Amino acid sequence: MAAPAIAAEPGQLDASPTLFTVMAAINAAGYDAELASPNNHPLRNNIRQVIAAKNPECLEDLRKFYRLHKLENDTATLSQYISYALAVDGLPDFSFKGRGVDMPPDAQEIAGLGPLLERLNVNFLQLSAGGCEPISTDESTQRCKDINDLVAQSIAAAKPDIVIVDTWWTDAMKPPAFLGGDFNAVLSAKLDDFRRRGAKAIILVGEIPVWFPSLPENLARYFVQNDRPIPQRTFVGLDPASLGVDTLMKSFHYPAGVTYLSMRDVLCDATGCLTAVGPDLEHDIVVWDYSHLTPAAARYITHVLIEPRLVDVLAKQASP
Repeated sequence: MAAPAIAAEPGQLDASPTLFTVMAAINAAGYDAELASPNNHPLRNNIRQVIAAKNPECLEDLRKFYRLHKLENDTATLSQYISYALAVDGLPDFSFKGRGVDMPPDAQEIAGLGPLLERLNVNFLQLSAGGCEPISTDESTQRCKDINDLVAQSIAAAKPDIVIVDTWWTDAMKPPAFLGGDFNAVLSAKLDDFRRRGAKAIILVGEIPVWFPSLPENLARYFVQNDRPIPQRTFVGLDPASLGVDTLMKSFHYPAGVTYLSMRDVLCDATGCLTAVGPDLEHDIVVWDYSHLTPAAARYITHVLIEPRLVDVLAKQASP
């Protein structure tokens, strides 16, 4: 269930691949604490169902391992797996980061988990590059070329179920990244290459609405300073070109197995784009500058836009 995420700086979603792998494994193996709680994220149960449907050959061994290492309560059981995840490097062999004698005692008790995780092959790989576009016709920047080559090689090695591609498309469509021609054709060729290298499906995340000079400054200048209430949505200060990029990318023809997801569709409507994703503006504002998502907005985008499609694609792949 590998899902490399290729992301540039705007809207970047960070994650711990090793912790994700370990948590997905014990969740599939029988860790049931608060599984039915309404406060629990639905993605947890969805991942369990996907792994059960795939029925990897190591799943029964993993369940036995989990039963043998259960502690006196759920908190203690979970704690040892978190300690283990933080103490190892993750794929390919989940080797310990330091000396064996330095491994936390609770993590030592489950040190045999690594080989099972290798066989389960549940992981998340993120490859990010600030200032480099995943789609480029400019080979003059060796650093960016090397990074894009690494991404392609990683896809060929991992053969992932899903590749998520995300960047600031406004910049990706102009020099120095793109030197002219048919961008749709160049983008499709790149996505076709990912598929040939082994990506079973691709999710393309569209352009984020951009605010100039920044969303916080616009709200302060046009609303706070004029004693006007901050609206839930507005077009004030929004760069219309960013919305135009989304319209353009929706019109593109993509290869089979590629799904385009519109950020505009979940953040904007006819009355404007969201300024915040919750009632606490200090923490829930959508971007902290012109286009970089806050943690609250990143969680919102993941839950509303990416997660449903991610689960749908994985469920279809798991079906016989």
